[in-house]
Amino acid sequence: MPSKTNQIKPKKIRWDIAAAITLIYDHLKDSKFALPKDTKTIMALNRLKEYFGGTDDIQTYIVVFAIWNHFDGNRFFTFRELAEYVDVTVFKISVLNPKLEQLQDKLHLMDYSKKDSVLRIKEDVINAIMNNTELEKKASPVIDYSSFVEHIYFKFKMRGELDILLEDFLDDLKEFEGMHKTIPFINRCRYRIKDDKTRFFYYDVCADKILDDETCLQSTINALYEGSERISVARQFMEEKHFLIKNGFLEFSTKGSITDAMLSLTQKGLELFLAEDASLFEKKDEEKMIKPESIQKKELFHSLEVQSQLENLTTFLSQTHFQKIQKRLCKKGQCSGVAAILYGESGCGKTESVLQLAKITGRSILKIDISSARSCWYGDTEKNIKKIFTSYRTACSRMPVTPILFFNEADAIFSVRRDASLNNTHQVDNTIQNILLEEMENFSGILIATTNLIRNLDSAFSRRFLFKISFDKPSFEAKKSIWLNKLPWLSQKNAAILAEYNLSGGDIDNIDRLIEMHTLTYGHRPNFKEIDELCRNAKINEEKETRIGFTND
Repeated sequence: MPSKTNQIKPKKIRWDIAAAITLIYDHLKDSKFALPKDTKTIMALNRLKEYFGGTDDIQTYIVVFAIWNHFDGNRFFTFRELAEYVDVTVFKISVLNPKLEQLQDKLHLMDYSKKDSVLRIKEDVINAIMNNTELEKKASPVIDYSSFVEHIYFKFKMRGELDILLEDFLDDLKEFEGMHKTIPFINRCRYRIKDDKTRFFYYDVCADKILDDETCLQSTINALYEGSERISVARQFMEEKHFLIKNGFLEFSTKGSITDAMLSLTQKGLELFLAEDASLFEKKDEEKMIKPESIQKKELFHSLEVQSQLENLTTFLSQTHFQKIQKRLCKKGQCSGVAAILYGESGCGKTESVLQLAKITGRSILKIDISSARSCWYGDTEKNIKKIFTSYRTACSRMPVTPILFFNEADAIFSVRRDASLNNTHQVDNTIQNILLEEMENFSGILIATTNLIRNLDSAFSRRFLFKISFDKPSFEAKKSIWLNKLPWLSQKNAAILAEYNLSGGDIDNIDRLIEMHTLTYGHRPNFKEIDELCRNAKINEEKETRIGFTND
């Protein structure tokens, strides 16, 4: 038989646990979680707090309620039942998530289902109370980085909701961090971010990232600092001199004033947090990329000069040549990036030429539509422009073939800089241009821009574009070839008639779409007279041209 001398019996408690629980349960009725006033009940509360391993007042109330329910035949109870007994709202209970999780994960007193908002007391707690003995001490379970920062999130939320003393809040964070310092994420952070409050600030932003949210600068500062220190830290952030900003761990997703400012992790901050798992959060950036295999192959018709320039650029950007070019330029201490601007009237094939170049060279495209993005830049100009280049550099580091950064319809941002004193808009435009010039100075990738207004191109930008390709409206022969390519059933004669119209390649493409719509709707393609009518109506605010000599074929 095994020796009983090795079995440690739980130590008996000298005071009556059940009596203390009864006093607290009676006090709890309609108390709204208020503290007791009589000495006897206060003593019972303090004894139970110590007995349960360091619970606070509210946690002790919840444990007492759970124990009473158990002996009353209700092993499980809900938020609503607790709220009705204490006379508080269900919401008041729901914000206690961190306290409830601590009762489960750290103190091992309860089982808690956050999903169903259901709680129950653990059986070994009931046994100890029935025997009036000490509770068995248990080690805290191992958690991962995700669970750690979720706990941090609820601790910050609890600080705001329950007005916990700052000293107690910081002690709780230090204790919680110390309990889990074996987690690699915690080790990385303690090594890179020495100051406790700064590190806790970073944890809060990580927690918001996990929960797919942004961090309110003011709320996090208010949680971690008091008095003049709040103002000092706020100023450091707004002037972008704070350790977490200066060292590239955080950035403003929205700046504005201190009350509006929102923070998020940079790529560097994300990698410190998640290490190799950081790629799990990069799907959104990848989805913005136009993959070469998704681009439909099209035959383009340009003048011999434009065609020659495009073929030359395509050859330079083939992966084999581009890598050699970069190495050679780097060796000579020169900028290793390639920037090209395609300019000319709308509809002349600039955008489609970029797409076809990408397909031929097997490169993805990160496309920036200036017209749609421009309004988002006001107020956050510098951050958003830099973020474009940061995202592009990240894509370059992770993709086997260097992608193309494509500024489509970039008329405004590459134009001549204007007097900022005349207009706030001019000031923002100039800021955008200065950042672009700075980024392009040491650019090491592939940047292609298109514009309709090359005359407005600032000379500083002009110097930074290695290739400048002018797209004129297609010649008569080019337009004839386009018509025959789009409508191979046309006769040479009628293709020549249509080629006389002052149309761009984009205009012809639109007419081709109208012909397809007609064919699908009416079951037959339009006759040549109807096609000629489409051409005459293709231009707005231009005199309709009259063509003669067409035939129906």
